[in-house]
Amino acid sequence: MNTRSNPKDLGAGILYLAFGAAAIWLAHGNPIGTADDMGPSYFPVMMGLVLIVVGLISTVRSFLVEGEPIGAIALKPLAFVVGSTCLFAWAVPRLGAPIALLLLLFASAAASRQFRLNALTVAVLGGLVAAAVLIFIRGLGIPMPLLGTYFDG
Repeated sequence: MNTRSNPKDLGAGILYLAFGAAAIWLAHGNPIGTADDMGPSYFPVMMGLVLIVVGLISTVRSFLVEGEPIGAIALKPLAFVVGSTCLFAWAVPRLGAPIALLLLLFASAAASRQFRLNALTVAVLGGLVAAAVLIFIRGLGIPMPLLGTYFDG
């Protein structure tokens, strides 16, 4: 019997387990609270537990279901997605959330072979930025600047 019949699921399971454990470990110094009175660690710990459960399921599945071997890593899309996340983190304080979100969405979408810049793409990107600003900054009160330090004068 092949003990690693699905290396993709095994790799994904290990990543989920690692990220879940890291989330819980990073949140360990703050109070968790309860579902009615959430502390600062509540969400990271709950998400960490969900990731661990998914990781366990994926790892067990890797030994039960046949799968294809892991292929070559697509470096261009990986670089675009990781780079867009780093660009977003850099841009939020300097350019503000709307511009940073636009850069994030545009750069990560460019990782796809099917990405085309046209009127529909621009409209969708604008709609996503507007929705994110309304939901996260205005609705939930996430402390992100609408205008960054580059626009302060």
